[in-house]
Amino acid sequence: MSTTYQLPPEYQWRHEGTQHTLHLGNRDLIRVDPVRAGWIVQSIFEVPGLALQRFAVRSVESGRRHAMRWTWERQSMIARACGRDDLASPAIAPDTPSLKVRRPVSPISALL
Repeated sequence: MSTTYQLPPEYQWRHEGTQHTLHLGNRDLIRVDPVRAGWIVQSIFEVPGLALQRFAVRSVESGRRHAMRWTWERQSMIARACGRDDLASPAIAPDTPSLKVRRPVSPISALL
């Protein structure tokens, strides 16, 4: 089951050639670039206390989903750093299936 992370409409995608960049106002936040047979997702906006990220994905669609999730999870910090305190309210988690807590089973006890 996939989860969709919705950002406020102030976050917009910009396409330049093969590059896809998510931005807030005039600030570029995270970019999806083609590399060989895949894509690289790289955060490009420096926020104090937030490490820049870079990871590989197989498609531009996957890269955009990862970029949206990464931004959504850090939305409050990013919005404040961009001077958009109006967008810095805590995000509401998307609907996710509940997780069952299972007691770990050791390999030996599983055989008995």
